[in-house]
Amino acid sequence: MSLSRFFKVDTRALSVSLSLCLPAFFLSVGNTNRPEQGLRAETRMRNSQSFLGMIEARVIRGKNLAVRDIFSSDPYVKLSIGDQEVKTTVSSSNLNPEWNEVLRLYVSNLQQLLKLQVLDKDYLSADDKMGDAIIDLRPLLRVAKLHDGKFFDRSSKSQKLVATKENGMLKDSTIRLKNGSIVQDICVKLKNVEKGQIELELKWCPQGAC
Repeated sequence: MSLSRFFKVDTRALSVSLSLCLPAFFLSVGNTNRPEQGLRAETRMRNSQSFLGMIEARVIRGKNLAVRDIFSSDPYVKLSIGDQEVKTTVSSSNLNPEWNEVLRLYVSNLQQLLKLQVLDKDYLSADDKMGDAIIDLRPLLRVAKLHDGKFFDRSSKSQKLVATKENGMLKDSTIRLKNGSIVQDICVKLKNVEKGQIELELKWCPQGAC
């Protein structure tokens, strides 16, 4: 176990100390919680007009996450599609974090997958892995395409995706209408880790409405 797990850094004190010593440009590099994250990839896709729409992923909470420090962890969630990457804030010393944060990623084709990783934030060494999952976006996108990417027909009902070992879901996933948009509720079991799960809500935003 690395020394950083025994000597957690006070990030507020560290930020103040760094601000006295370094120019603002250097302080902005590597900040995982800046709103500009992923903008380069998003800008490229916007400029090329090659994207089909956008996924708004509300990262709701984590449950029973793995311990990566002495008694707890400082988890955050990283989502990626292709070369785009976005992250939640860090939840300090919390194995059952409540984020309720919205992260946005552009989708350029119907075959793309959403990669989810949970990591423990370390300030003196590389962040520790706390599990991962792959989320297939095709069920959500098929329903969105069927209903013109925006609204359900009045006669339509919510659709369910049955939880299986292959898709890694802990319970059936519902694709439904919410406030005029198509959303999918997901509870996924983390892989490559001893325990943990993440709850999300995915919302499809078609091109032209993003």
